[in-house]
Amino acid sequence: MSLVQGGHPTLILLTVAVLSTLFSLFMSNVGAIVVLAPLVMSMAQIGGLDPRPLVLMAAVCAANSLFCPPTRSMRS
Repeated sequence: MSLVQGGHPTLILLTVAVLSTLFSLFMSNVGAIVVLAPLVMSMAQIGGLDPRPLVLMAAVCAANSLFCPPTRSMRS
C-alpha cells in the first residue's frame, strides 16, 4: 500500500489493471474480483479516488485477460 500512498492516479490505475489481469490468469475471473475488490477499494481510499470506477476497471481487466497468452502449454 505504500506504493499507492502519495502516488499519481495513473500509477494506481496501472497497478489495479496489472493486478486484476494477473490474478485472473491463475484463478477464475469472478474469484479474482472477489479477492481484489476490497483491496482496490482500500487503494482508492488511500489515493483519494472514487473506488467505484477502479473496481469496475478491475472487473473489465479480469474479463479481458483472454487476450493474454496462456501461462501453461495446452499441448499434452
